[in-house]
Amino acid sequence: ITEKYGTIYIEGKNFTVEFDRVHGYLSGYNLNGERLIRKGLGLNFWRAPVDNDKNAAEIWEKAMLKSMTNMVEKVTVREREQMVSISVSQIYAPITLDWKVIVNAEYSVMADGLVTVKYSGVPTGVQLPESFPRIGMRFELDKACEQAVWYGRGPLPNYCDRKTGYKIDTYASTVTDMEYRYMRPQESSNRADVRYFTITNKKGKGLKFISYFNDPLNFSAYHYTTDGLDRATHINNIPYED
Repeated sequence: ITEKYGTIYIEGKNFTVEFDRVHGYLSGYNLNGERLIRKGLGLNFWRAPVDNDKNAAEIWEKAMLKSMTNMVEKVTVREREQMVSISVSQIYAPITLDWKVIVNAEYSVMADGLVTVKYSGVPTGVQLPESFPRIGMRFELDKACEQAVWYGRGPLPNYCDRKTGYKIDTYASTVTDMEYRYMRPQESSNRADVRYFTITNKKGKGLKFISYFNDPLNFSAYHYTTDGLDRATHINNIPYED
C-alpha cells in the first residue's frame, strides 16, 4: 500500500487498485498495464428522468437529488494477510436542505485482484424525498469497452416496473446497441435482475461485476454521462464522450 496526493494505491501481482481518500470511493483499476476503470464517480442517487417520471421528477428536483454533496468523515485502511480492507464513513446531502444520507462503505481488495464492495445507508432529516430515482455507483471506463454480457433480464431494456415479460438468461450486446434512442433523450439502457455482467473490449479484457448477498442488481452502460443525457433536448444533442 502506498499513498500519494490523497490517493491510496493497493498493488498486487498484476493489478493496482486506486482509492480516493478525499472523496471516499474507488477511483481506478489497472490490470496488466491497462487502465480499466479510468475514473470513479462514487455513490449516485440520480438518473435522467423518462416521460413517465413527470410527477416524480418534480419531487426529485425539489429534494435536490441531482446535486448531492459528499462529505467524508473517516477512512480506515487495514492490511491483512492476502487482503486489504478500507472502511469509509461519509454523508451525502443536498447543499441547502435539511436532510442527508448517512453512509458506511466497506471495500475488500483480495490478492487476486477481486474487489468486494458493500454499501449501507440511512436517510435522515425532516424533508426526506418520497422516492429516489436510483441508488448505485458510477464508473468511467475506456471507450473501447464496447462489449457487454449479462445474466439477467433481456435482451431489451427493462425496469423494476416492467420486467416480467423479459426472460432471465445470458445475453450479449454492444454498449451502443443497449440504449433505445428516443427523440427526446431519456434513460433507456437499464437491465434488471442481473446476477453478473461484464464490460470488455474486443480482446475480451475488461471488468466483471457480480451481485452478492442474493440481491440482483440493475446496470446500464452509455457512451455519455447521465448529466449529459439529462441536459440534452434532442437526440442529436447527446454529448458522446470517450
